[in-house]
Amino acid sequence: MTAFWLVGCLLYQLILSKETFHQWNRLYLLTILLLGIGLPLIEIASPIATMPTFLLPEQVITASPLPGEAIATITSSKASWSWTEILSIIYLLGVLVGIAKLVIELRALYQLKKTANTVYCQGYIWVQAPSANNPFSFFQLLFWAEDPEKTSETHRYVLKHELAHIQQWHSLDKLFLQLLSIVLWWHPLVYLFKYNLEQLHEFLADEAAVTNGNKKSYGQLLLSYPTHQKIRPITNTFIKSPLKNRIIMLLQPVSSPINRLKYFGMLPF
Repeated sequence: MTAFWLVGCLLYQLILSKETFHQWNRLYLLTILLLGIGLPLIEIASPIATMPTFLLPEQVITASPLPGEAIATITSSKASWSWTEILSIIYLLGVLVGIAKLVIELRALYQLKKTANTVYCQGYIWVQAPSANNPFSFFQLLFWAEDPEKTSETHRYVLKHELAHIQQWHSLDKLFLQLLSIVLWWHPLVYLFKYNLEQLHEFLADEAAVTNGNKKSYGQLLLSYPTHQKIRPITNTFIKSPLKNRIIMLLQPVSSPINRLKYFGMLPF
């Protein structure tokens, strides 16, 4: 799994990360993740397993001490904790900490929704939370202190950005990666996949926000938009670092359609 993930990440960084086919890149990374988990579970029959085996008759050999000879007694004391047990306890503690953090985050979102006004809009649910100065979304929920339907350029950009997160089910990716990072909290490649996919989510949302809009004014909005709240790891937030990468990708020319052949070049891998 680690070898497959490592090669997949290297190919992504070297060949695909600069392309503007963000949806294709998202599909590629999710495919690599799932294949890396699934491929080791496939059992391949070994030719050695089909060879006949023969059981030899059991022979019991006993030795009696000579008369008057003292019998030495050897006692072995087992260590209190083996390395396997210690590592297992450390792993389980990491899993429990991850589960606790996820439960706390979900509970905080539930409490925020419970105490706020909820308005059902077309394609999303607006949660009017006074503390949500920096708008964020989680599945169909859009948390924002201000009315997203206001007729201003800022509100139009922010709403289109968050609707892209909602309509493209980015929260499903984030929740899957959050669960994966709980089970494999010790694996550094999980966090690399998480970082790359979160960046792609922002690229996709930024791309949707500037459809029929001005890229320069949107970039200025990203740099000037105020944020005064904690960023929740399982949500999609309008202002999320690194902004530099988002603005560079936003202003980058669209990749040539012929570059899509690179993805077919990944099939042998």
